[in-house]
Amino acid sequence: MGDHCPRLPGENKERKEMLPKGRLIAGGGTALALTLALSAPTAAAPENRAGVYDRIVLMGDSFISGEGGAWEGNAKNLGALKQYVPDPQDVEKTARNQLETYGRSLYTTDKKDPGCHRSDASGGFGLYDEDVENFACSGAESKDILTDSWKGEQPQIEQLKAFLDKDVNYKVTTLVISIGGNDLKLGDVVKDCVSDFVLRSFPCSISHTSDIDTRMEALPTSIGNVVDEVGKVFTEKGKAIPQIVLRSYPNPFSGSKERREGDSFDSGMREGIPFYNMDLDWLRDVNDDLNAVIKSVATTKKVGFLGLTDLFDGHEVGSNQAEQVSGGKKPAEKDAEWARSINAVRGAYADKFGRLSDRNAVQEYAHPNYYGQLAMNACLFSYMRFVKAGTGTPNARMNCEAAAGQSPENGPVTVPAS
Repeated sequence: MGDHCPRLPGENKERKEMLPKGRLIAGGGTALALTLALSAPTAAAPENRAGVYDRIVLMGDSFISGEGGAWEGNAKNLGALKQYVPDPQDVEKTARNQLETYGRSLYTTDKKDPGCHRSDASGGFGLYDEDVENFACSGAESKDILTDSWKGEQPQIEQLKAFLDKDVNYKVTTLVISIGGNDLKLGDVVKDCVSDFVLRSFPCSISHTSDIDTRMEALPTSIGNVVDEVGKVFTEKGKAIPQIVLRSYPNPFSGSKERREGDSFDSGMREGIPFYNMDLDWLRDVNDDLNAVIKSVATTKKVGFLGLTDLFDGHEVGSNQAEQVSGGKKPAEKDAEWARSINAVRGAYADKFGRLSDRNAVQEYAHPNYYGQLAMNACLFSYMRFVKAGTGTPNARMNCEAAAGQSPENGPVTVPAS
């Protein structure tokens, strides 16, 4: 079942102080109106009419469930003689408590496999005036929203129906969906890319381009069906259809030109970015194509769109504008990497021995970490305030961007999508 995102310790006042702000950019006189609307205080209580409270619902895959949220930046892997594993003291500076981060979603209910990894920082963290219900699950495809059970849980749409039947005192105002990456089997593709790099084989882009193109052609229909069926649930339950927002994906890894070091075996393993330059650039192109499909579906279905393609710019794993923990020195979040790096050695152990701790760690690779999730939350907050302030249409299409040296809470800028 989905998880209700836990509140931070303390009352709403304390949550306000930690609120991810985000920023909006608009032209002409609208900018002043936006500034005033966004700086106006929000009521501490989420009640909007007698006994009814607002809720945000999250559905989809690992990029919205909160996968990777147990890490604050990355520790640099030590060199070949140290077998490319990080210094434990450096790891300690980046690690959050996994159980506290993911709660009961750390494992499947039978405790045999990694779970949905719903992070305490995912999706709507910091939206103190609205509670968040998280049905998203790491590894989920479109079919796992609509028809298939996944990781021992019912299809997400069935969880949504049960929630709407049970929690009659809540009104869902916004429903955010992140889906598509697993329909393309990108997790398997990334794994093959790493394997090809480690084994010094041919770049993975050579063998996977055709498969990706074929799956991409089917994606608009799959995502469109998700939007349609989720909307029908509210109609069938006699409830107003909420603001549905399709969210795209940030790039977790730098491009070849922005890479801190080259794509030699040693540098790739130490930096936690074990890819050929050719594959890095190809994966970013695939992400661009995927995000374009998501935006196209949002336009066709007349729902909202929140584009995150450029959100991690200057904060990707391996970026020459970001830093890793090394020698006991932890960079500030504004200078850190915002996605989880890959330790190919531990990945190999997970494949060979199948230990649950290793498989849990591998499932987190190549996902937004705690900082990245704070940045994505700032984008969602900014988007929602934009719509609520009456300055944008309910189905606004926006992009959210950031740059090197900016903090995840205050750096992201939301601009209209072209």
